[in-house]
Amino acid sequence: MYLTELHTAISYCYRQLNLLDEYFSTLQQGIKLYPTDERLHFSLIIDLRQNGRIQESILSADHAAKCFPDDYTFQLLKYLTVPSIYENQAEINFFRQRYTQGLQKLIQYTSLKTTQ
Repeated sequence: MYLTELHTAISYCYRQLNLLDEYFSTLQQGIKLYPTDERLHFSLIIDLRQNGRIQESILSADHAAKCFPDDYTFQLLKYLTVPSIYENQAEINFFRQRYTQGLQKLIQYTSLKTTQ
């Protein structure tokens, strides 16, 4: 078993036990030890978002986008992550503006001149 798989397995156990702090901590430790494992980054970003920890999710997506600048998935997560539920009108306006700016950056980033 690869050590990255060990971190994934341990974090999964924590998640199943609903020990979210330990779950996120294990993923973060795994990323520090194995920064090129995309699965650890992706799991952290998605699960932070699903648990309402939007700012942490965005920061993790930004970190992953720097580690994997050619991976479009992390670019999407960096720019287009928004909360499922908003606290107030100001938060709606903030994330709407952030989302719009993110789309503009992604449009600039995306080349339609290649088959990719």
